[in-house]
Amino acid sequence: MPFLFSAPHLPPQELEVMTILNSIALSNASLDAATAACWPAGTTHTERDVLVRGVPLSAVASVDGTPLVRVGQARTWHPRHRGTERPLTIVVTRVEHVDHLGLFQRPDVWVDAALGGRQIETVRVIGRPSAARRRRVRLLTEGAPGDIARLDIPADVHEGDLLAIACVGALPLSGVSRRSDRTPRKDAPPVPPVRTADDDLPFTGRCGR
Repeated sequence: MPFLFSAPHLPPQELEVMTILNSIALSNASLDAATAACWPAGTTHTERDVLVRGVPLSAVASVDGTPLVRVGQARTWHPRHRGTERPLTIVVTRVEHVDHLGLFQRPDVWVDAALGGRQIETVRVIGRPSAARRRRVRLLTEGAPGDIARLDIPADVHEGDLLAIACVGALPLSGVSRRSDRTPRKDAPPVPPVRTADDDLPFTGRCGR
């Protein structure tokens, strides 16, 4: 399955320079095989971005907005998937707000994509480098009550950051867009903290990153 991808509306010269600069940095941001398998074929990584066929996703997001999705085929195949397609989707979402609930509580991170119930493989910050340790958070979406995803993200994530999230399956944009944005986040009813057994376990994930 080829990437369902269209180039951003950037000036050709600017896009070419960005692609070259990002490509130069690839040798400094190589991924282990297990982590690379979490991302669709045609995906490359730099210290500060995820590139699809050489185009940085942060540049696409700056032009087309968020959330955005890119669907592609998995790099590797498990024997039980032989002969069948195994698509992966990259969802790019923007952090709208971070609620720091208290010293001993994990923060809530509000994003503009609905990811509750999705099988998430891995996530990283794009648009800037981040070497911060990871911590478990709740990802919530304004206008999508009850849509909560739990995952590990860099602890230095803040409002305005872009997250590239690799998910299993071919997800349409309509499947991750918020259901309603009638109520500003600041006026939304608070979502009570919910603790589950896995909240207290170290997060390893399927891909180790």
